[in-house]
Amino acid sequence: MTKLSKALVLMSFVVMMAVNALANILPINGITTGEISDSLPSLTQTEYSESRTSHHIQLIFDHGYRTQPAGI
Repeated sequence: MTKLSKALVLMSFVVMMAVNALANILPINGITTGEISDSLPSLTQTEYSESRTSHHIQLIFDHGYRTQPAGI
């Protein structure tokens, strides 16, 4: 993996986390992401947060795997 692609992977991860944080901090059309989650009867808060947490953990490990030097 080249230095450019490693930098792009890291930058995309940081941007994804920033957008996620902004989605939780700033309401869109006056509705926060928590209120949207609460309004969906088929998706409980626990299932939603566990799903998001596991996705972020997967992205962190994937980033670590992709940025390892070759041969390790």
